[in-house]
Amino acid sequence: MVPSTFSRLKAARCLPVVLAALIFAGCGTHTPDQSTAYMQGTAQADSAFYLQQMQQSSDDTRINWQLLAIRALVKEGKTGQAVELF
Repeated sequence: MVPSTFSRLKAARCLPVVLAALIFAGCGTHTPDQSTAYMQGTAQADSAFYLQQMQQSSDDTRINWQLLAIRALVKEGKTGQAVELF
């Protein structure tokens, strides 16, 4: 039978590797969606900014930018363009 000290030494060597793997797994590389910060307040930028962000985005983020662009267009009095975008 293998002595218990051998098992403890082997576990002690693996522990830092396991902890490092857990730490690095928790660090995400996904960039946060910045459109939600704009959604919570009023549309402060002009419609051109929101339209540009919409063109560069995809999926749900694109929809958020589209809604912000529509809100900005209505605020600027460009209701016809807002209706087309809707």
